[in-house]
Amino acid sequence: MSNIANSERVVKNTLSLYLRMVFLTIVSLYTVRVVLHVLGAEDYGLNNVVGGIVSVMVFFTGAMTDASQRYFSIGIAKKDWTEVNRFFSVNFTIYVVFALIIVVLGETLGLWFVMNKLTIPAHRMTACIWVYQLSILTFIISMLNTPFQALLVANEQISVYAYISISEGIFKLLIVYILSIINFDKLISYRVLGSIVSIIHSLFYVLYSKYKYRELKIRLFKNNKTDYKNVFSYVSWNIIGTLATICKGTGINIVINMFFNPTINAARGLSFSIKSVVLSFAQNFLKAVSPQITKKYATNDNNLLNLIYSSSKMAFSLLFIVVLPLIHNMRDILVIWLGKSVPEYTVEFAVLALIDTLVFTVTDPIGTAVCATGNVKEFQISTGFISLLNIPLSYIGLCYIKNPCLPFYISILLSSAVLFVRIKVYSKINNDFKIFNYLKNVVLPTIINSTIVFVLTFYLKIENTSIFTICLNTLFEVFLSSFVIYTFVLNKYERELIKKIFINFSNKIIKRNL
Repeated sequence: MSNIANSERVVKNTLSLYLRMVFLTIVSLYTVRVVLHVLGAEDYGLNNVVGGIVSVMVFFTGAMTDASQRYFSIGIAKKDWTEVNRFFSVNFTIYVVFALIIVVLGETLGLWFVMNKLTIPAHRMTACIWVYQLSILTFIISMLNTPFQALLVANEQISVYAYISISEGIFKLLIVYILSIINFDKLISYRVLGSIVSIIHSLFYVLYSKYKYRELKIRLFKNNKTDYKNVFSYVSWNIIGTLATICKGTGINIVINMFFNPTINAARGLSFSIKSVVLSFAQNFLKAVSPQITKKYATNDNNLLNLIYSSSKMAFSLLFIVVLPLIHNMRDILVIWLGKSVPEYTVEFAVLALIDTLVFTVTDPIGTAVCATGNVKEFQISTGFISLLNIPLSYIGLCYIKNPCLPFYISILLSSAVLFVRIKVYSKINNDFKIFNYLKNVVLPTIINSTIVFVLTFYLKIENTSIFTICLNTLFEVFLSSFVIYTFVLNKYERELIKKIFINFSNKIIKRNL
């Protein structure tokens, strides 16, 4: 398939994901505001930290998701459904076994930790236990559904994934409405309704996959031991990186809860809601391009490095275009979004979380390229170890400096270190990948141009808190950053490729309307 055709597929999938993202962004911003108002800062913070305990225990799942997508993508690239079925059965069997392990750990060690180590007011302990138990249930259902989602992504059926997610957003709006009219405990009701939605959508993924892929056959506990060994060999090292990522989020949330009251957790939860929405701009693109990276590796395509370079720049650029106006207008945006009841430190947390995300995102395609090779041992050990330092360093730091922003500063420094380690490790795996070329063509152009745009927009910003002025500032910042990225960050080939793709899509739309 030609580069233009592949690029058009990436663009089509990206547009589908952006349609999903735009809708879910609106839903998320609205629901977070209503849920914060209905639950109150204390219950919102408790929901964030207690529900997050399960995430700490399920670090294995992220590694399994990467493994599923990798093996499915390679099998599909070879058009070998025997291989896809084999590895689907292996992955699903492992998920079933791990689900049982999670239940055991969750009902013993996890439950003890919630009841004895977290800062929970006595009168909310019962509600928090409900939240915890429902979090385990929701996770188990979502985990068993993961291989089916991975199959859709690996086969680049992104539009289906996007539409299902949109329907999930509609259900979330329904939850918010129900939450506002019932008289039962709001926190418990919120988690019960969320679990019901999760069950419905998980069933839909399973049924759709079985209908769409008639070739798919699942054989539990009846697979070759060598296949299990290969998957576990890949997964065992990925666990380190996945655990490190979770520790940067939920793990630090628990550490903060040990030093501060639940309202600080509420502020951190809100900042991560903003981060999640913004990060989807880059992740949607990466989700669309990741199968292409894996398939190019599987077929020894010579354009692999060009795709890594281009996707690195695009992932960072798409994120920067969104992050820039948010950082400049964060306080005003939060007041408009949440009203005057903005928890303390929310502005600082949100800005620092977005900066951390920018630093970490630029080398995400390199992570995908490494996973495609299966040679992930050194990569995961080195990057995972650095990221895992976030918890002990934050805990030690907070013992001496009672500033809740401290873990964010530490995280940004560690993310910067991970960026360079990722580049170094991949250069060892792929001899054609040169560190100097990547720094010259990707890292330096993005850093230099984004810094220039940030400084210019900061000094040219109109100081006013009206919605009109915020919109005016945002339009100017988006236009300037887009112009600079297109002109100075993208190379000639990338600019020409974007033009061709845009022209092809425009022609298709015109033909359909004639």
